[in-house]
Amino acid sequence: MATKAEKLLKQLQIDGIVGATGKINANFELKTGSLNIQKQIMRPSSVGQIIEEWLSAYMDEKNIYYRAQKSQESPDYFLNEKSDNKDLLEVKVYGKSAAFDLGNVRGVCNTLPDEAYKLDMDYLIIHYVMDSVTGNIIIRDIWLRKIWQVAGKEITSPYRLSRQVKNNQVTTIRPIGMKKPNPKAEFTDVEDYLHALYIEYAEIEKTKKKQEEWLKKIVANYNKFKKAEILDYDRILSK
Repeated sequence: MATKAEKLLKQLQIDGIVGATGKINANFELKTGSLNIQKQIMRPSSVGQIIEEWLSAYMDEKNIYYRAQKSQESPDYFLNEKSDNKDLLEVKVYGKSAAFDLGNVRGVCNTLPDEAYKLDMDYLIIHYVMDSVTGNIIIRDIWLRKIWQVAGKEITSPYRLSRQVKNNQVTTIRPIGMKKPNPKAEFTDVEDYLHALYIEYAEIEKTKKKQEEWLKKIVANYNKFKKAEILDYDRILSK
């Protein structure tokens, strides 16, 4: 049975989202003394948020149930009327390259044991291009992925999670290229992703016992959420 996110993606594809052209109809007008200067808004930095707002309007038009997240935390949308941990949807929009972040490494490590259900969250990823002359926005592609299909490995260190490092401090989880990802950077499954995240957690928490407890709690809570033995502790460590 298709998930609600899969149904949303299919409806978007039926309605011709790929190849669709749009334009941000916004001007900024500032009056100062004798000057009255207007400028059409054409900055790519505003496109992601605007496309997300358009998506909300689209779901309203199609009578697709959703609740928007009220905070800055993930997910962006709850698609399930009765649950806050099922049918979660995070939206990522990018232009030239997939340079969006997938969460702060330390934050993800700290919250995942209690929020293991987020391993099942869907990521709706939209790729666009913007014409620098006309300001037209063209949707080039759209994907639906899980976290382990969006996050990637370091090419030079295949057991490490691809992440951003600033001032020698690990910050955010980084995505792989969506169109033609390097096979060496791809995770094979969710357990492969968790193995890499476990290595990151071991850099944060040096106590072996706490590292083991961290992973066991994720495994137990995710399997409870799925009502099946999906994850295996020993298998994750042996990846």
